[in-house]
Formats: sequence, C-alpha cells, structure tokens
Amino acid sequence: MADRARVLAVGGTLLGLIIIGLVVGFLLIADDNSTPNANGTSPSPTPTDVRAQVEQAYLNAWDVWADALLRLDTSRLPDVLTGNALDTINTQVERQRGRNQPVRVSVEHDYMITLASDTRASVDDNYVNHNVRLDPETMEPIEEDPNERVRLTFVMTLVGGTWKISEIVGFE
Repeated sequence: MADRARVLAVGGTLLGLIIIGLVVGFLLIADDNSTPNANGTSPSPTPTDVRAQVEQAYLNAWDVWADALLRLDTSRLPDVLTGNALDTINTQVERQRGRNQPVRVSVEHDYMITLASDTRASVDDNYVNHNVRLDPETMEPIEEDPNERVRLTFVMTLVGGTWKISEIVGFE
C-alpha cells in the first residue's frame, strides 16, 4: 500500500508540474503575440485579421446604406462609403428622397472577400435582393418583394484606418 501511495504522490506531482508548464507556456505565447516586436511596433495583422475587418466594414456599410434609404438621410454615408460609391449611393438616396419614397433594404448575402493589398480588397456578393419601396405614411411595402439574385463587386479601400466601400462594380 505504501508503494501505491508513493506512486500516486509522484504521479500527482508530475501531473501538476506538466499542468503548470502548459499554463506558463500558453501565457508566454499569448504575451508574445501582444507585445511590440524588436523595432517597437506591434506585429502586422494577419490576412485573416484583415479579412475579418473588411467583412465587418462591408456588412456595416450595408446597415448604414439601408438606414439611409429607410430614413432618406445621407448624413452617415461618408462613414462607410468613399469615392464613386459615395457619389452613387448619395444620388440613389437623394432620388428616393425627391420621390418621398423610403426603401426597406433586405438582402441575403453570399459573398467572397479577396485581399488585393494592405489597403484594397474586393467583396464579390451574389446576394438575393428583397428591397421594396415603402409608402411614406404607413411604411408598408408598395411593391412585391423582387426576390431576385444580384451580383455586384464592392471595392473596399482602407481610408484613414477605416475600411470603406469605394466602388460598386455592376451597380445601375
């Protein structure tokens, strides 16, 4: 019985040392990834990080675009759009405002992101369009859901640290 107790004690001690070693190793790895490198800068983002940033910015741009068409207000568009895309969507919203006809934007995205450089990416979206014009008084649809597939390419550009849609290829 004494031999068994000694084996259990030694085994328990070894197991404890292994666990402590693993915890220390993970802490060192995590600390290494968050500290600046030898030249005093943080590590460059990985392509996966950049792709996630582009995706988040792209989906956020759709939310802002949808809100602009619903409220017929272009004020937030420069936060998510730039260049030709900003001009195009401003024109679209202004046209709907001139008609006093809000639009409920609803799409089912099916996109692929391609990183062209550290500051440019493209999002090829083959989405299903469910956008409908609304009665401005009741906010009820005045047309049937088109339920149509649309394919557009959105060029994303990093502007002042923020990813924005800069071009929409194939938009009417």
